[in-house]
Amino acid sequence: MRRKIFINFWVVIGIIIFFVSSSISGELKGAKAIFDSGEGPAKSPTIKKWVGSGTPVEKTKPSKMIAQKEPYVGISYKIALLQENGEFKIVPKSRIFKSGEKVKLLIRTNKPGYMTILNVGPTGNTNVLFNEYVEAYTIHEIPKTSAFKFVPPPGTEKLIIMLSNKPNPVAQTYASVAPEIISSMEYGRGAGAKGAKDIVVDEMGSSYSIISSNNWKPLKMGAKDMIVESTEGSHYGVIPVSSIPEDGILTVIIKLTHR
Repeated sequence: MRRKIFINFWVVIGIIIFFVSSSISGELKGAKAIFDSGEGPAKSPTIKKWVGSGTPVEKTKPSKMIAQKEPYVGISYKIALLQENGEFKIVPKSRIFKSGEKVKLLIRTNKPGYMTILNVGPTGNTNVLFNEYVEAYTIHEIPKTSAFKFVPPPGTEKLIIMLSNKPNPVAQTYASVAPEIISSMEYGRGAGAKGAKDIVVDEMGSSYSIISSNNWKPLKMGAKDMIVESTEGSHYGVIPVSSIPEDGILTVIIKLTHR
């Protein structure tokens, strides 16, 4: 009887440990969870409070260890296709679009900042689609009052989404800067290698990086902590705020294939 009670005791302890560890490990569910909360994995715990109960401080023990969570900044987007009934439907980025079809982007950030969006067409024509200060978790429809229409010649439409703490000077020199950004993120150091130090390419082919506002090139080590995820038609890219230097701009390049 005593042995049975002893065994049951350790079974209960095991169950408790399992659920506690599951809770801790489940704290981080990927880029979506980090984007939604604005916080990433907890840092090493630090002592925040001591309880003395009348004894000298040096003899007391910490009553609670509170983990410090890392703030993360991120960009999320969806692609909405205009259907024949006039309604928009979320579609995967991998979809092959046809001439005449219309789409728009639904974009959010989880931190306030200056957001600039550029479009570079198959012929190289570049346009500024958006260049405003945005609040966190606000959905922005791009274009605002219309939609992209795929027109000949077929090719790849490229959209550059940029988020920074300061107004982005790229809006004034976009015609020359946009191709340079695309070139450096597609063919530069680490391009095409998932988990590269300065460029991360997600499973849908979008490129994420921290680029320098001084030379418009990916910063070395700038994306080593980047986490990306695509789920249910939504795409997320997040990175610790501490990983973005003074001149760094969180940048995403989306490619839409048109045939």
